[in-house]
Amino acid sequence: MARVGWVSAETSSGAWRRLSVFDDGWVELPGFARAMSDVRRNSRNVLRTTGVAVLAGVLTLLSSALGGPTWLTAIGALVVVAALVRNAWQGTAASMRNATQLQQDAEERRREAAAGHVVRMRPGAPRWRRASSAAELHGWLEGGELVAASDIVEVVVEPGDDTTRVRVLLTDGSRRTYTSPDDALGRLLGTFVDHSA
Repeated sequence: MARVGWVSAETSSGAWRRLSVFDDGWVELPGFARAMSDVRRNSRNVLRTTGVAVLAGVLTLLSSALGGPTWLTAIGALVVVAALVRNAWQGTAASMRNATQLQQDAEERRREAAAGHVVRMRPGAPRWRRASSAAELHGWLEGGELVAASDIVEVVVEPGDDTTRVRVLLTDGSRRTYTSPDDALGRLLGTFVDHSA
């Protein structure tokens, strides 16, 4: 068994959970999940825009150093400035969204703590060792919920433009629905489609 990854998702009840996904299933963990749901998308956007700015900057410098036409240098400089402005705009928008998400996460955490839904390490559980399976991680924690691959009957991944939805049917007849702006949700939970045979 091995850890496959993690993703933050909203459940059908409206609660946000971090899903620690392994080969043998996943563990739903309450906590600061909303704020983590945009991390991959924000990182890709920043890297893409930074790459454009760096490439345009290098081409501008080369054009200027090699005595290229001044209009090419001017266009390159404009592209660099536009990319940097876009990066700043995206960063500001992401920061404002993350601040709102952190506040919502804190409110949800207070509600869950009041209801007794708090994740704690069990006495004797190793604190500095990484779990090798969902069952092992679940055994170390109080408050996490295990979804074992052996209990999965069907997984339906519904990718969208801004969000991905995954519907899961379990052997006891219960259903779970997860929604996330992070496309990793479909990639990670979609692997359990093969376990449904």
